[in-house]
Amino acid sequence: MRVPGFVRLFLVVAVTALALAAPARSQTRLRILFTHDLHSTLNPQTVVTTEGRHAPSGGFARLATALKRASSVNPDGTVIVDGGDFTMGTLFNALYLTESPELRLMGAMGYDVVTFGNHDFDFHLEGLADYLTNARSKGERLPAAIISNLDISAPTTANGLLRRSFEAYGVRHLAVIERKGVRIGVFGLMGEDAAADLPFLEGAAFQDLVGVARHTVRLLRDSAKADIVLCLSHTGTSENQHSGDDFELARRVPGIDIIISGHTHRRFQKPQLVGSTIICSAGAFGSHLGVVDVQLTPPARPYFEHYELMPIDSTLPEDTTIAGEISAFGDLVDRTFSARYGLTQNQIVAESGFDFEPVEYAYAHPGETGLGDLIADAYRYAATRASLPGDHPIDAVIVPIGMIRGSFLRGPLTVADVFQALSLGLGTDKQPGYPLVTFHVTGKDLLNTLEIETTLAGLKEDAHLQIAGIRFRYNPYRLPLNRVTEAGLIGLNGNLRPIADDQLYRVCICLYTGMMLGEISSLSHGLIAIQPRREDGTAIKDWKETLVDGDGIQPGTQELKAWMALLHYLQSFSSPQDSGPPRIPERYSTPAGRFKGEASLNLIDLVKNPNRVTGIAAALVLGLLSGVLWVIGRTLGKRSWFFMCRKCSRFF
Repeated sequence: MRVPGFVRLFLVVAVTALALAAPARSQTRLRILFTHDLHSTLNPQTVVTTEGRHAPSGGFARLATALKRASSVNPDGTVIVDGGDFTMGTLFNALYLTESPELRLMGAMGYDVVTFGNHDFDFHLEGLADYLTNARSKGERLPAAIISNLDISAPTTANGLLRRSFEAYGVRHLAVIERKGVRIGVFGLMGEDAAADLPFLEGAAFQDLVGVARHTVRLLRDSAKADIVLCLSHTGTSENQHSGDDFELARRVPGIDIIISGHTHRRFQKPQLVGSTIICSAGAFGSHLGVVDVQLTPPARPYFEHYELMPIDSTLPEDTTIAGEISAFGDLVDRTFSARYGLTQNQIVAESGFDFEPVEYAYAHPGETGLGDLIADAYRYAATRASLPGDHPIDAVIVPIGMIRGSFLRGPLTVADVFQALSLGLGTDKQPGYPLVTFHVTGKDLLNTLEIETTLAGLKEDAHLQIAGIRFRYNPYRLPLNRVTEAGLIGLNGNLRPIADDQLYRVCICLYTGMMLGEISSLSHGLIAIQPRREDGTAIKDWKETLVDGDGIQPGTQELKAWMALLHYLQSFSSPQDSGPPRIPERYSTPAGRFKGEASLNLIDLVKNPNRVTGIAAALVLGLLSGVLWVIGRTLGKRSWFFMCRKCSRFF
């Protein structure tokens, strides 16, 4: 039926009038400021610029200024968040258990919400409990803390302490913040790779982040009525564009609007877009402040408007209040270290005539580095000095690149510089820094350990090795876990000797590396397992008996920390001037050639010296080939099979 014109006109006018009378949907601009992987970098670091100059980078006092300036653009619509690993990395580790400096400063700087990274658990569950309890006891403003996929429900003493500290601090699974009438839902995740780096969490576990993320997003959207969902993900991305766990998280949980991606220290100059989800990363150590501006017209998804990374450098003045608090914390560090070690943080211990490779370079260009050679040699030097008469010499040192947290630049090196290079962890003595351990392994296990570099490090980039006492070559075209083609031990006199499978050799590593040996078996699916042994060949079960005693005169075991081993080694160098500090030898300016990949497709090079892995692979191939031939034989019949074999035999 045709609708009369006057009726149509009436309907148009009525609809227009209703639309004009309806309240306009409000459009709101929000600004999200973010950091991650600050690693206790309260004071600026010195970095090398693209022009080759040394310049300061980061530091909480300049970061505080940047936060104030960035917040002033949208004062009522700004949220400040951090993606975890705000602790562990500098001498301020010494105050972790008593003063909680990072969280207190972040509260003073205006942070709204933080999540935890794997290194925030380096002092174990009890340590994190003390950190949170002490922070709350000061009565200062603190950011909200969230972690969505941590399960500490198991009834253990450590879990009980952490649960109580979570309750006292107010740690929750999620947070909802309101700005300009807009509800911002925030949750935090620990990624699988980050969680795998935590060998000290007995009784605690991290649940599947995708499952938890889906559940939490539903809670935020449906129950909390969040207009925008922000995920603080200590999970990370890979070097390849649009790959890695946070990209997978965005694909599988499309209800997340923004992911702040921590853990892998990536720096995205442009935000990465997956569907309607923005993935952002600002790099590590407070070098940049991330800024994201979005527009919202609920219930529509937010519209991305602006993104930038603000450099935290000398162009920014220091916030005087934050600078004063950092100075006070520094005085506490000096008093603590002076009483414990007779050292202060700015005390000069050595000098370098050249810039070492940055840690970022070592990750981007896997392989041997001069810095890694120096640190591995320091382990060997210090453990040898601590050995008793009659002890077996230190044959080999293994240092995963993930243990090296800082590098050295040309000029004087301070105690703070040395500590930062090997700043992770806690010893059994409850003092900062992982201690050195020594034990014996068979030659076969030692050779298998080298396969970490040839194969497994490709699966876990912080597992790339730096070594001392060994020289080896490998062919990347050989079967995985059987790529080492040549290996020998280098004695302190420089002589090279072969490694015998059934002989025992003394190895020095740090305690954390020892605790992570089980990860090798997991990554290799049980094909490689390293068994620490005593000198008589019996298996070691308790790592405490492997600790290197740094002072044999005092009763008990005085742990020799990895950073102290490096300090002692630096102090052992000669000085070009009688009154000057020790000078690092020029030989460490480049790698020494201790290991190298030598690619070859020559058939002999590919199959010579097979190990168990190649044997298993060969057996599988032969079995498969036999099965194929059997099927062919059954299909062709015995007579045809006989004549085919006779024809084939002419070629042999």
